[in-house]
Amino acid sequence: MQVIKIGLLTFCTIAMPLMMLGMPNRECHTLIEDLVQSGVTIDNSSALADALTSGRTLVVGTAFDPSSDSLHIGHEVLLSVINKFRRCGHKVVILVNSLLAQTGDPSDYLMSRPIIDKDTILSNRAKCVKQLNVYFQNQLTTINGLTFQTPLNDVLKLGRRVDMSYFTSRPDFSKRMANGTLNIVDMNYVVYNAHELSTLPVDVYIYGFDQRHNMALSASMFPDIWKHRYTVMVPLLLGDDGQKMGKSSNNAIYLNQDPSDLYAKVYDISDATRRSWAKQLAARLKDLDIEDHDIEALKQTSKNEEHRHELNQMMARHLQRLLIKPSAG
Repeated sequence: MQVIKIGLLTFCTIAMPLMMLGMPNRECHTLIEDLVQSGVTIDNSSALADALTSGRTLVVGTAFDPSSDSLHIGHEVLLSVINKFRRCGHKVVILVNSLLAQTGDPSDYLMSRPIIDKDTILSNRAKCVKQLNVYFQNQLTTINGLTFQTPLNDVLKLGRRVDMSYFTSRPDFSKRMANGTLNIVDMNYVVYNAHELSTLPVDVYIYGFDQRHNMALSASMFPDIWKHRYTVMVPLLLGDDGQKMGKSSNNAIYLNQDPSDLYAKVYDISDATRRSWAKQLAARLKDLDIEDHDIEALKQTSKNEEHRHELNQMMARHLQRLLIKPSAG
């Protein structure tokens, strides 16, 4: 029997009765159904449902590039999905890159991203790992992929596994080839990243929509590994500008954000943005005991400018509860 470290009161009032009943709680029983209804795409969902009801402890994971010194609320959507599995007794493993994070993922970018120096990346990685430990209550394992000490020979071998036809057929890269902005560094990133994803010791891999091309490449390069995995694709939380939330777009709300700065950023967002955030963050907001009717209110179309600001203020107050203090962990 697997022992999960939880508070004594929680164990006595929740875990013990469930163990005596010999059945999972409702959230675990309806996990797949709830995920699908939230807009998540699951490859072979029926097989994953069978695995979840088999009593087997699964390892669930994802990967991050620490291009900033904090995770942002865009990560919340993906992390909340992983957390659902954790609360049902499954293990969490997260790959937090170092070497590859210097250039960052080029997916869907029209230009190369700025290269970040080694010391900044290592500092960012340490801070993000602390946040992840706080988020998952230290019930996770974080690992690294290619590091600054990885032998060059090991890196070069990977390049032979992908030919140029992949890059010419990939939509975002073919556009960059046409305008002359695609380079070797960006092509190397996706090849090396594909290798790193294959080495992640997981049964269930959870990724954002923007990672769909990278995930597919890894699956094609290492089919014997991926055929034994379940994959879950999570929709992106976009910024108010309609772009992927992140450092490069300068539109992110970070989990170490000053509460007043967060409030200012959210105060004037559009109806469409607030409604989208409320829908995609609904599960996470419920975890914070925010009532369903409050979450539904955030999905309303405002009657006028004043009403929009009132709803945005409510959203800002809820988002402030997601913040992780820089000193935490």
